[in-house]
Amino acid sequence: MEHGGQTYDVPVFDPADLPPGYRFFRTGAAGGTVGVLPVKPVATDPAYPFIRGYHSGTTYGLHDSAPTVIEDFESGLTNWNGDTQDATTVSSPSVSGSALAMINSNFNEVWNTTITVQQGDVIIAHIRGASASFQFGVVQTGSGDREGYALRHNQEDQIGPNTTLLYRMDEDIVDPTLATFDSSVLNANEFFTYVIAWGTDDTIRVNAYDSAGTFAGGLNATDPTHTSGGIGFRRGASDMDVYLDEVMTL
Repeated sequence: MEHGGQTYDVPVFDPADLPPGYRFFRTGAAGGTVGVLPVKPVATDPAYPFIRGYHSGTTYGLHDSAPTVIEDFESGLTNWNGDTQDATTVSSPSVSGSALAMINSNFNEVWNTTITVQQGDVIIAHIRGASASFQFGVVQTGSGDREGYALRHNQEDQIGPNTTLLYRMDEDIVDPTLATFDSSVLNANEFFTYVIAWGTDDTIRVNAYDSAGTFAGGLNATDPTHTSGGIGFRRGASDMDVYLDEVMTL
């Protein structure tokens, strides 16, 4: 759909979930985001034309503000925990700004629980890598481990090629898979974007987009275990480094 010189991929989520007169959209530009487009949109921020926020769950609320950047790594890896010896910040290939985070060794992960996401948020994360996981709702346990949820793109490892899965990270048991989708169209050599609608009704709805902003697949799950927590990312079994850049919320 094109409106006001801007091109949008519609729908981002099932249009049946929307109140009358509104459409989801996702911009295709670097650092693009997700929101709600009214029938008669009003530009509120020149950087994000026609932005309106989305409140997940059963209630839809409109906002006049652009998405909030909750991590862009411009201040390095301050407050990040886990395998920090195998994580660093680099200047490229970034989505936005002059810094992004990278994990350069297999089976390592880092997380930050001073940043909070919660049910009711839409989380937008830009990630890159053949066995890259984005984590949300992360809670650090007493033993120094973590729990929460993770979205894992598997392009080349043992779980199954070209599959993205949502799983719950549990400290003491095998991590249960909640849902999967075929993500064969995603290119691990480019950034792709996860848009996660974490509902107040315990639903987790995910859409993925390639580097051009084209819809690449999605999933739906329900799990009541966690309702808030930090963010993180992980590198699995892969010859490719994993990068995370610009995480935002609506």
